[in-house]
Amino acid sequence: LLQMEAAQGTLVGDVFLVAAGVGYLGAFTAPFRRRLTSQWAELCATHAVAISPDWSLVRTLATPLQLQEWALLTLPTDSNSQDNAVLVTSCTASASKRWPLMIDPQGQALRWISKMEAQEGLKVLKAWDHNLLRSLEVCIRNGTPALLEGVGETLDASLEPLLLKQVYTANGRSLIALGGPDTAVDYDPHFRFYMTTKLPNPRYLPDVCIKVALINFTVTMQGLEEQMLGEVVAIERAELEQSRNKVVQSVASDKKVLKNYEDGILRDLEAAEGNVLDNERLIESLKKAHSTSEILSRRLEEAEEQSQSITQARLAYQPVATRGALLYFVIADLAAVDPMYQYSLDYFKRLFQHIVAQTPPHEAFGEHLQALLDRITEEVYKTVCHGLFKKDKALLSFLFAAQTGRQAGAVSEAEWQFLLRSGLMARPQDEADTPLRWLEGKRWALVCALERHIQAFAGLAEDLVQRPRVWQQWAQAQTYDVGLPPPGSDTLERPLGPVSCPEDAWSECCAILEAEGFPTQPRPSVRDVREILHSLQGRGKFAVAAQVGHLLQGGEGSGAHWLELTLFQRCLLVLVLRPAFLSYAATDFVQWSLGAAFTEPPPFDIAKSTADATAETPVIFILSPGADPFTPLLKFAESRGYRNRLHVVSLGQGQGANARQAVELG
Repeated sequence: LLQMEAAQGTLVGDVFLVAAGVGYLGAFTAPFRRRLTSQWAELCATHAVAISPDWSLVRTLATPLQLQEWALLTLPTDSNSQDNAVLVTSCTASASKRWPLMIDPQGQALRWISKMEAQEGLKVLKAWDHNLLRSLEVCIRNGTPALLEGVGETLDASLEPLLLKQVYTANGRSLIALGGPDTAVDYDPHFRFYMTTKLPNPRYLPDVCIKVALINFTVTMQGLEEQMLGEVVAIERAELEQSRNKVVQSVASDKKVLKNYEDGILRDLEAAEGNVLDNERLIESLKKAHSTSEILSRRLEEAEEQSQSITQARLAYQPVATRGALLYFVIADLAAVDPMYQYSLDYFKRLFQHIVAQTPPHEAFGEHLQALLDRITEEVYKTVCHGLFKKDKALLSFLFAAQTGRQAGAVSEAEWQFLLRSGLMARPQDEADTPLRWLEGKRWALVCALERHIQAFAGLAEDLVQRPRVWQQWAQAQTYDVGLPPPGSDTLERPLGPVSCPEDAWSECCAILEAEGFPTQPRPSVRDVREILHSLQGRGKFAVAAQVGHLLQGGEGSGAHWLELTLFQRCLLVLVLRPAFLSYAATDFVQWSLGAAFTEPPPFDIAKSTADATAETPVIFILSPGADPFTPLLKFAESRGYRNRLHVVSLGQGQGANARQAVELG
């Protein structure tokens, strides 16, 4: 009662935000939705419109029972996917004016709706089907839900009466003129219409947007992590995943029965006449319903406890799921580099499952977990490399290293954004104020921007002004393998001698280095220190690297902390002062972050490529001038004993029958 009374005070504001959300949020991505709803909440507070502190579309329009039922139907459990489900069900309600058109590049909406409407006889139609209108007429007449997949950036004009829901009544019948005024068909009010597009970023004109409700079903990081977690646990701990699925189904079923009993009690009380206490039949019915509800409630509590213990056991594999989701988003973004680089989520899941299943077990769970992480990263890299042009393979390895670094916290968001948008962060006034004759104004502006946006580079501009000679030598060096300007020095030649630091600092440093397996006799040179720091950072021990750098260079004068920069920060410094060597710095970063295997793209392996192929997934060779894969393909067929089954068919007119015959022969 207290909750209901509190909800009454915020009912108007909550419903107002729901109306805005249903009307406008659907087409946007999850981060933009959060930002938009946050701004709406601030505006409501400014104008004294009371809203619930934990307002969301899901809390207002969905029940916990609905959420569990949707999860059983393969809907991801992240908040964005649940919001999308709420929007879809709102659009298919009888009072809605627009049908949902879902942006669904990974096919999540298609799978969920197919299972949700399976019992109603869902009809899946293709946008390019010549009999599309005839199939829709049958669905409309019978009240069968229909899903139109493969929608492009334009919609067939013949669908307009359906999209605008131009239903009219004639002679007591509800009709809709689909395809023209002379083709009116009976309209069943139970009919529901869904549309999906595979386009990841479609550009719909306003005349399309006003006819449909756009809903962005693009997979989110959180949702994909949950899916990847289910995949890895189903392979590593099959009994655990089966127990979880049974518990989820049991909880959903019991909650549904419990709600039916509670609703039945309310109906009986509402329909009772006279004095309720005199109605023995009603009292017995209420007692039975109450006892059953108590039994179900206890079962739900036990199931919830069991579910929590299963969840804790599953979370042990969370790092593997996170790595898998991270790598998928990296390769999905490759489409921005070349439209040919497009990988479906279903393909990536099959690859992920294969790698996990083929990873040999280890006695220690921690070692096995690390082996899974390493193998997944390396095998995905090798597999994806086979489909990339040579010029893009180094980019893939760098993206893998950078994104895993961001996920681990080794690369900050500010550092990543500077790498992407450094030119936009530079101020024009800084270009004209450069104090160094050897450094062009554009570079000086980037130095100022780097110092302004990233704390690790505080004092960089001042150090350049105070020690222009050594920085000029470093920036204009003809080779990449030149150490950073040494602390307190005006020349690059001095760092070859031993590091000098107070004895107490050296003793403390020796203990740390020996614990990490580094020799301390003779004393390392500054160049040796650079390699030690690189090695520690490559192992992910950034705190130790910073401590060693502080002890060894702390008493060396100005610029001591430049030797403590992480490898990614060094990439930024090279970008600003030595842009011609950025690829070398990136290679260093990849090698120390992921290993040498990621700096040399794997050679083409026809055996591995054919192992990834199936009867439905062909191998396609993209040839450059002068390349001929036929000879290695012939040798491979002979080595496998398939020479007699290798059929060569050239493209051209009249070759269709020959190709079909070769497929049938296998």
